[in-house]
Amino acid sequence: MHCRNCNSDNSATNIFCEACGKPLGAACSTCGHVNRPGSHFCGNCSAALKPAAPARPSAEEVLRALTASGGERKNLTVIFADISNSTGLIDRTDPEDAMRRMRPVINAMKSAVENYDGVVNKVTGDGIMALFGAPHPHEDHAVRACAAALAMQASVTGLGDPDLKIRVGIHTGEVEIVADDIAGVAVHVAARVCALARASQVLVSRTVTDLVAGSGLQFEDQGDHELKGVPGTWQLYLVDV
Repeated sequence: MHCRNCNSDNSATNIFCEACGKPLGAACSTCGHVNRPGSHFCGNCSAALKPAAPARPSAEEVLRALTASGGERKNLTVIFADISNSTGLIDRTDPEDAMRRMRPVINAMKSAVENYDGVVNKVTGDGIMALFGAPHPHEDHAVRACAAALAMQASVTGLGDPDLKIRVGIHTGEVEIVADDIAGVAVHVAARVCALARASQVLVSRTVTDLVAGSGLQFEDQGDHELKGVPGTWQLYLVDV
């Protein structure tokens, strides 16, 4: 019996994985009882068990697969999102309490990315970096990224904490797959665009607006900007929420 979480081999009679401790069988959504692998009904309350959803590949697995398939260079949409003024929040409270308070925001960001078939590549203390367009080569990956960004904003607003607001930056361009990470100008552009966004804003490059034309998304021209460490000027747009 192989664990879906860590792929370790276990005895056929095990309920929990010997390597990672995760349940091998299905947990009942009605009473929480963990059943043996292959069970169709809960042995505690007889409720029907839903088949376990296949585990999503990790970002590292996705990037390794792209590299192995000869996809070292890909045209992807990159998102950076973080919590505005997170440093001030930490300074005003105990760091552990602040991180506990910010965790639902990070989870909301990750869920929005995954709901639109993106991959969260990195998670920092107050934000994430995500990719759209791999491993599933959706032609509308820029649209999906914008939709995910708007979903993030809505989810964070729904948390009901007025001090927690996020900013999002999006850019589409060629990235280079390097081992378990990505690099390239597109990554730097997306990060700089995020840094220019204000609280509750989704800011995107002209490349993104060109790709999503006709999607129904509305944008407000923010003019040309210089991006630190990136040559030239960049026309940026605010996504209308």
